Amino acid sequence: MDMQGMKLVQVAERRQCLRFDLDRFTSVTAVAAGRVYDCQVTDISLGGLRLRFAGAPPAEERILLRHPSAGELTAVQVWRAGNDLGLAFESSERELEHLLQCISLILNPDEDQIARSA
Repeated sequence: MDMQGMKLVQVAERRQCLRFDLDRFTSVTAVAAGRVYDCQVTDISLGGLRLRFAGAPPAEERILLRHPSAGELTAVQVWRAGNDLGLAFESSERELEHLLQCISLILNPDEDQIARSA
């Protein structure tokens, strides 16, 4: 199903959250062990996201994600395949609102551009 630039992905039985494939990738910066990596978000859910790196992804378990509008989020690596990493967000109940705002910015980048230019 296509909903404003996103496709609903079939949820595997091990997933607890609906995951959305992105039609256009969103750039984020990943920081692990003091090293900075540019990467793309290829799908996202309330529980985590999939990142694609140009080269080898970091081996560290905990990764800090930075987005120019969404700010910073901490995530934990749960799987890796080639240049892709699956990350689970580390978020307290207090951070849940911020996380939802970040996901909204990633899923609706055009709205973010309009808000910044106003």
